Amino acid sequence: MKRRVWISIAVVLVFMLSCTLISFKNYTSGLNRVTVAATAPNQIRRSISVNGMLRFAESETIALPEGCKTELLVKKGENLSEGASLCQVDTDDLQLTYYETLVQQQALDAQASGDAAGQLAKLKAERCAEKAAELKALLDNGGLITAPFTGQVTSISVNALTLGDLSGDGYFEWTLPLEQMDDFSLIGITAAGFSQSVNIETPLYDEVRRCYSFKSELVPLSKLSEPMDGMRAAIKLQVISDEYPAVLPKSCIQHGSDGGSYVFLLREKETVLGTEYYLQQTGVTIIDEDDLNAAVLASLKDLVIASTRPMKDLETVLVVE
Repeated sequence: MKRRVWISIAVVLVFMLSCTLISFKNYTSGLNRVTVAATAPNQIRRSISVNGMLRFAESETIALPEGCKTELLVKKGENLSEGASLCQVDTDDLQLTYYETLVQQQALDAQASGDAAGQLAKLKAERCAEKAAELKALLDNGGLITAPFTGQVTSISVNALTLGDLSGDGYFEWTLPLEQMDDFSLIGITAAGFSQSVNIETPLYDEVRRCYSFKSELVPLSKLSEPMDGMRAAIKLQVISDEYPAVLPKSCIQHGSDGGSYVFLLREKETVLGTEYYLQQTGVTIIDEDDLNAAVLASLKDLVIASTRPMKDLETVLVVE
């Protein structure tokens, strides 16, 4: 009889234990699973992306004869070899201009003397002689203006065209509003097959436009696959801070309706079923941040860095590796 009683009691206890285990398993399976870590020393890297453009560092402006009909044989952006035809000047107009310049030179030579007016006439006569020599050389070449070196036509106006030297260097320039100015330590530039970090010259501040003008160090144009004066370039400016003692992933930080920032820390307490873990909402002060990380005022341990669902203050959780 006693044996049957003890057997019955044992069966009941086993059943209750099984139910308890099943209930506990179901309970824990419904808990929010979290992963914890701690703040660590690190740097903050902020970056700004702006548009810039390439400029040729070496160029020559070729003046077109005044008062002469001209036919441009090139267009802006065209690459030319040394000796290539740039412009055809009407030889009749050119000859007329040449002889007018000679007459003017002779008249000025006659006025040359030792006084101030005579010295002025002498200087003007010398300039006329230089101009006449240039016109004579152009006449001898049939009125054809040619490229003095291998280059690219970077600008064309009524009285001149500019040829950039493709065998030389170039630089990149861009502007930045005053409010975005910082102590940039790394400049990355990408353009026409060119992608690398470069140094910059001291930026100049424009008080009227309230912006800074930047210019990179010289870069050989040969490093660009298809250099074009004025072509757009992607400029990435980066600020690398000193090392902060407490940095955490920015994804850990949440923001309250009052504008404050907070994180969740893992806490523990003892219950009849053993150690139970729960969350504690804790305010933090952000002193610097970038796209991925944030530096906070105080170091934190048992910081929740990931969870399976949104977290709540004092919520019981399950810790996973």
